[in-house]
Amino acid sequence: MEFKNKKSFLIRVGLGVSILCFLVIFLFIFFVSQKERQKDQTRTSDSDLIVERTSVFGDRVVPPTDSPNIFDTVSVEDRSQVESIFSEKDDPVASSNRSRLFQLFSGPVSGFSVKTELDKEKDALYLVQLVTRGIGDIYTIETSPYNIVKENSFSSTKIQDGLSLPNGSFVVSIEDDTNKLKSNGVLASQKENGLLSFTTLGENTSFVQKTDENKFFVLRKTNEGVVGFVVDRDSTTEKAFVWKNSFSSWRAFWGSNRNIFLQTAASELENGYFYRLNETGVLTKFFGPEQGLLVLHNESTNTSLVRNKLGLFLDKEQSKRLSIKIDTLPEKCIFAKKEIYCSVPRSLTIPTRSGNETLVPDSWYRGDVIYDDSFYKINTETTVVKKIDLNLDGEERSKIDLINPLLSKDEKFLFFQNKIDYSLWVLEL
Repeated sequence: MEFKNKKSFLIRVGLGVSILCFLVIFLFIFFVSQKERQKDQTRTSDSDLIVERTSVFGDRVVPPTDSPNIFDTVSVEDRSQVESIFSEKDDPVASSNRSRLFQLFSGPVSGFSVKTELDKEKDALYLVQLVTRGIGDIYTIETSPYNIVKENSFSSTKIQDGLSLPNGSFVVSIEDDTNKLKSNGVLASQKENGLLSFTTLGENTSFVQKTDENKFFVLRKTNEGVVGFVVDRDSTTEKAFVWKNSFSSWRAFWGSNRNIFLQTAASELENGYFYRLNETGVLTKFFGPEQGLLVLHNESTNTSLVRNKLGLFLDKEQSKRLSIKIDTLPEKCIFAKKEIYCSVPRSLTIPTRSGNETLVPDSWYRGDVIYDDSFYKINTETTVVKKIDLNLDGEERSKIDLINPLLSKDEKFLFFQNKIDYSLWVLEL
């Protein structure tokens, strides 16, 4: 009997110890989880602006939490510097001493356009119109004298990639509520009363490329691949499909004439192709198959800047290739009348942030590498390369990873965005 009582007592003690251990473990796990949650909240509050996602073509997206107040970011001294940069009557001595590189808008920009108005008696006027990422504020910047005005706003927090059309309209992609890029194309036009009118271009609109003031080209993904069509800005009426293909990943560029140029999504591991599409839907192959193919084409001279796994080349009339002594991505370049202006990374094969193998241009599209660019110009007749002096006078400059270059009509200024934060910059050439 005594033995049974001892056994029962030991069982109760063991059960109590087990319950106590369970409670201790539970409290320990709860305490640790609370600590981690506090850390996560701290990290989130400190890094709301560094939420990385992937857009249609792999560009890094940094959504802002609020609209930038440009009047807080442009000082009186900065305004004066902008005016001096764009003034042809500036003191030559002062011009030679000042920096030729300037940040024009510090907030993240979705799309922008530049209109050049030339006047023999006055300074040229450069009218910049842009729409911000996130909330979609619309700004107009005048350069002579310097003035910036907030014209309108989408009043949204979902604006991502976009185009600013020269006539004051915008084409943007809008993000859905699940933080995934839905790629819905929306055309926004400003009415005379100042309000915005919206026209939806449809779901799965993967890329939109402007042509002139009235028309732009749309690529829309379908279950069968992709279709391409032209939209008139005024009527927003879809014209007949000019092209369709079973391969869905393309980039489109409008030529100087009525042709559209199409390039398959570039990858170091895949063969790429570059085609010309005319208005009747006839497709002509220019380049390919070539691994890692990237092309910047100048239709007026039938000259192309071509990059593949072997390096960077100047191709004339798809028959003669000349090697270039620098290495960059053609989309970091732009053709002028006699030269090509390029931003050139220190190295295209820098280590990735993830530790994975660096692939060109795959790693850059994914946002796994960030480049630090310098500026060069290439003579299209001799292929001689010359570095552009920024006149920094020993001062450190911001790290530039150039995207979306745009040349002013008089070829005196290069406007572009910095991929790191999507801010808008200008370089005096």
